[in-house]
Amino acid sequence: SQEAATVSALEASGVVVPATLKVASILDTSNAKKSLEVGDVITAADGKPLVSYSDLTRALQGHKPGDSLSLTVERGGQSVDVTFDLIAAEDGRALMGVSIDPTFDLPVQVKVDINNVGGPSAGLMFALAIMDKLSPQDELNGAKVAGTGEIYVDGTVYPIGGIQYKLNGARAAGATYFLADRK
Repeated sequence: SQEAATVSALEASGVVVPATLKVASILDTSNAKKSLEVGDVITAADGKPLVSYSDLTRALQGHKPGDSLSLTVERGGQSVDVTFDLIAAEDGRALMGVSIDPTFDLPVQVKVDINNVGGPSAGLMFALAIMDKLSPQDELNGAKVAGTGEIYVDGTVYPIGGIQYKLNGARAAGATYFLADRK
């Protein structure tokens, strides 16, 4: 959750986080099965170079299920162009049906002190704290804020379990506000 929080906070603050986008797995239902290989590094989508994970996300957002996607990948030291049709996610978004294992080249060092924190549910608060540190002003204006939520590198926040216990703990610690996904 620390890496995802750092990447999402930096990019939300306008800092580009370069990434190497390696294909980790391909779903059996993906149309990319015959085009991509595990280990391919995606370098461009629809002819546009991909510098960050967000670049790939934005490229996919411009498509709907059934659209053709053209990718350039590095495979065995060579550049290879592939094209395949996108599939539909349950929510109707266009997906490649491919799992990406990104390696990020963080342009700044971020140290998160997580001594009594476990699991991914602190990601939202890590990201907000990093964004606050990147800003010259005190975004919280002295307010005591608590919260929970798993965050992905694209900034999407997902709900977590046990929220009632976290709300009670935040109240006991004197938090004025509590942030969480409402789903």
